[in-house]
Amino acid sequence: MRHTLVDAPPPGPKPPVDVPTPGPKPPVDAPHPGPKPPVDVPTPRPPVDVPTPGPIHGNFTTRDGKIYDPSGKEFQPRGFDVDDINVALQDIDKITKDWSANIIRINAPQLNKVGLDVNKNGYDHELMQKVVDEYTKRGVVVEVLDGLGKWGTWGSISSPSEVKEREKFAKEIAAQFKDNPYVWFATPNETGAVMHGNTPQDRDWLNEELTYDKAIRSTGNQNIIVQGDAFWGQ
Repeated sequence: MRHTLVDAPPPGPKPPVDVPTPGPKPPVDAPHPGPKPPVDVPTPRPPVDVPTPGPIHGNFTTRDGKIYDPSGKEFQPRGFDVDDINVALQDIDKITKDWSANIIRINAPQLNKVGLDVNKNGYDHELMQKVVDEYTKRGVVVEVLDGLGKWGTWGSISSPSEVKEREKFAKEIAAQFKDNPYVWFATPNETGAVMHGNTPQDRDWLNEELTYDKAIRSTGNQNIIVQGDAFWGQ
């Protein structure tokens, strides 16, 4: 078959396409912000009742290896030694609140640490009273220690004259705090040394300990006595 070519007209420009003119978008309905709900403010904790200083009825007791306070609650000592009585007063809030101590062991403040002259040596009754008042009104036990440096040397057994001076001190402080069961007593600090039983040294050490205990009890004071061992206990 024979084909005949037909001339096609040249392509012309395409007619323009109508593009819609952009208009403003319809507003989106946004919720109107309303008042924010109030934030719950935590109710402040009630203040801790601090017992008022005054006569305390009853005493600490021990039973079945446990200690009970005057109210009959079990008492678990939690504290430490404070060597300087002025630090004990200065840091009382830190000790009782931040560290939650319920007992401190403290050296009774000496008026003079030199020599054994009874007329020159003695302990500061007023300063000790202030410390005891501040701690025991917070329910904190003050364990009183006669300290080190006034009688003999560390680790030694007291001489007869030193034992008499310890006895005098024990009677004074026991009488002063006879009516406050939150004042405990520690026997002389780290006396004695490496001893053998039933030796003269052993008997001298025991005599010193018992003399101190009996001096406290002779005043009618029935507070707890923390009995130390010979030398040190670490």
